[in-house]
Amino acid sequence: VSGAYTADANTLLLLHMEDTAFTDSSTATNKGDPTINGSVTRSSTQAKFGTYSALVGSSTSNADSLEFADHADWDAGSISYTVDYWLYLIALPPSDQTYPVCRFSGSGDWGNYVDTNGAMRHGISAVSEIYTSNSVVPIGSWHHWAIVKNGASDTKIYKDGVEVATGSGNFSDCSSPLWIGGQNTSVTSTSSLNGYIDEVRISNIARWTSGFTPNSDSTTTSATGTLISDTQTAPSATTKMSGVILYKDNAGTATLGTDLVISLSANGGTNWTEAASYGTVTPLFSTGIKMVRLGETTVTSGTTPVIKAVWA
Repeated sequence: VSGAYTADANTLLLLHMEDTAFTDSSTATNKGDPTINGSVTRSSTQAKFGTYSALVGSSTSNADSLEFADHADWDAGSISYTVDYWLYLIALPPSDQTYPVCRFSGSGDWGNYVDTNGAMRHGISAVSEIYTSNSVVPIGSWHHWAIVKNGASDTKIYKDGVEVATGSGNFSDCSSPLWIGGQNTSVTSTSSLNGYIDEVRISNIARWTSGFTPNSDSTTTSATGTLISDTQTAPSATTKMSGVILYKDNAGTATLGTDLVISLSANGGTNWTEAASYGTVTPLFSTGIKMVRLGETTVTSGTTPVIKAVWA
């Protein structure tokens, strides 16, 4: 079970960072692949979801960023809007203008950035800006950040679902690309993050207007459930049953008798007896499909044989 986002009708951009091209996964307004500036790399060293995240700022000589061309979807001057992502800083930035997500055209621009004191800021620098207290952006761990504008100007910053700043920080309309992980290549490397970013999403609604629980970490959950076959009719009472099962492992390898238990009944399921033995898997029935013979099993007498599979 993965906590990674699924695109919906309000998703304008969605980056899972799982492919080398950093392809947009939004379905309604897919933006394709960004221009990769500097040395942004897909890294498996850290990943919030899946296997990879985007590593930016690893080179001190580049201004790293993922650049998406100017688009009307980046204009949010008078509508509700949300920018959210997971961020893992390697170190605090050398510049107050280190941008996870930004859009610039000189005037009428917007961005959110981490300053040298570890504060998260959003808006038009020194003009219309909201910001957290210092030392709010941690080093060396994943945290969820959301900048949410509800209506024309009510804007909040959330860290891990907790509101940490509020005000009228702008998402002004402008004509420029959108940059992820840093500013455009015309500036120095100090405007790039030194860290990892994952699950970047931009939405044309206010995703949250109060505290919330961010999408959870990826987990692995064992399959559970019971399958009972159709009941058959035997010509006479029987006390011995056997059979053959076909199954396929989705992940890992199931241990028969533990992860997958097969039981038999000759009286329509009134009495169940686990199979006396599970045969070896040779050969495969077909690609990936395993075939196993069940050993002869003594069961309660009956004329309505049925089989049961239980995933533990």
